[in-house]
Amino acid sequence: MTHPDDEALLDHALGLLAPGARAEVEAHLAGCAPCGARAQALRAEQAALGAALAAAPADARRVEARVLAAARPARQGGGGRRLLVAAGLGLVAGGLVLLADRREQHHRRATLVQRVERSERAALGEAR
Repeated sequence: MTHPDDEALLDHALGLLAPGARAEVEAHLAGCAPCGARAQALRAEQAALGAALAAAPADARRVEARVLAAARPARQGGGGRRLLVAAGLGLVAGGLVLLADRREQHHRRATLVQRVERSERAALGEAR
């Protein structure tokens, strides 16, 4: 087997390969350190994305399910579609990161407002 391309490695990481193709890729990965490292990196990215999505609101998990459902038929052809699905997953992950950042900023602002209000109440109480 020649070196699998990123699409095949991504399909492998996502569990989208047919059993024969999966066995072929796994045999290659067992003997090719660069491809094994690339496959491991893709699995790590998938795990990180999965963790982010697991912590995400239900709406994001529904989006993930739709994107993955769209990827499954793509394994029978239309290789470019898988790349679009991967890009879509990346966009979902990026959106989740932005959402988490906004929530964190909102939390920090709310905490700051509470501290200022407590300080003002304390100052008013001391002035009386």
